[in-house]
This record gives sequence, structure tokens and C-alpha cells, in this order.
Amino acid sequence: MAEGGATILVVEDEPLLRFTIRHYLERNGFTVCEAANVEGALDRLRRHPIQLLLVNLVLPDGDGSELSLLAGVIRPSLPILCMSAYPKQWSGALRRTPGGNPILEKPFTEAELLDHVRQCLSSRVR
Repeated sequence: MAEGGATILVVEDEPLLRFTIRHYLERNGFTVCEAANVEGALDRLRRHPIQLLLVNLVLPDGDGSELSLLAGVIRPSLPILCMSAYPKQWSGALRRTPGGNPILEKPFTEAELLDHVRQCLSSRVR
């Protein structure tokens, strides 16, 4: 899948981090949709052609592992990449989600983000 054709839904409640992630992804040829919470993410998943869900595990109206489960119902083959400052705390919950979603540990660099995103997208294309 060409990067320019991939649309990524970024679900992050911190506006500055969401802006930074959007900037990194768009600068590297991705299209980005945004949401600040679970409700907004579910709305965008239903209305937009998303190829990857990039979700913070701590959100104001729920958590990312619950969102991952719901996203798996809406889009069964959707790759999901989770973000957390505390990845070990979430590892058990994520084993119960479809595909045992990988976790990108915060803080991360642009290169780390892009590497994880590309791995998630390529693993679903095969």
C-alpha cells in the first residue's frame, strides 16, 4: 500500500501531541483524520475510509483497548497501533483485542512513529 493512499485516524486527547503526530504523518505522505475521544473516533471510523487506527490508551471518555475492540467490530481487518506512556500497564488488556495490538511507547520520535505505522500497514497488506 502506498503511503500517500493510507488514511490514519489519530485518536489523542492532548491537542499539541495530536497536532505533532498529524504533522509527522502528513509530512511523510499520509492522510490524517483526528479525534480527541472514543465517541469522535467511532464516528470517524463509520464515516471515513480509515486504513490505520492510531489510538492513545487513556482517553477522557474511555480507554483505547475498549476502542480497539469496538473498532474491530466496525472494521474487522483494520490495523491498530496503540500509544501509551505506560505500555506495561496495558499489555494484558491489549492481548484480548483483535491482533494483540502493538504499543508505541510515549515519548517517541518521528522515526519511531513512522516505523511503527509502516509495520502495522505492511502487516495487514500481506
